[in-house]
Amino acid sequence: MKKFVVILLACMFVFSISVSAASDTNGANVIGNVEYFDDGSYIVTSLEYISDDSNTQTRAAGDYTVSGKKSATYYNGDDEIIWQVTVTGVFLIVPTNANMSGYCQSSKLSYVINSSSWHISNIVENEITNNAVISCTMKRKLLGITTKTVDVDLHITCDSYGNLS
Repeated sequence: MKKFVVILLACMFVFSISVSAASDTNGANVIGNVEYFDDGSYIVTSLEYISDDSNTQTRAAGDYTVSGKKSATYYNGDDEIIWQVTVTGVFLIVPTNANMSGYCQSSKLSYVINSSSWHISNIVENEITNNAVISCTMKRKLLGITTKTVDVDLHITCDSYGNLS
């Protein structure tokens, strides 16, 4: 129970930082949520807006790009990071066409696995209009037998004003 309270407080702290960061125009904004599993493991999903100082001038002059990354980080019951899957998206914003959402120019999947019993499979990457999308399956195998499967679906959406969600 004590561990749950500590995790809950940590999540509230991260959320309070992300809310205050939402007004910060000079740095990265991070917003996250947590999903818990019956075995005590959990996934923290976070979205980070990657700002570029050169965009300030570009925005006034015309088209510009916005980029961000969304990550799913899996922790075991002992709060150790087991793996992380990330999608990074770059979006083109055309200010003269306010009806057009940010157009996804590119998306990239990256991942880190810190346990030899886990592996990634069923990877699908898509760039759909204003979405950078990846999905995959993370599997833990012990002695050749799959003991846990986690489906990961991450997408970053960009609106016509460069806001990511």
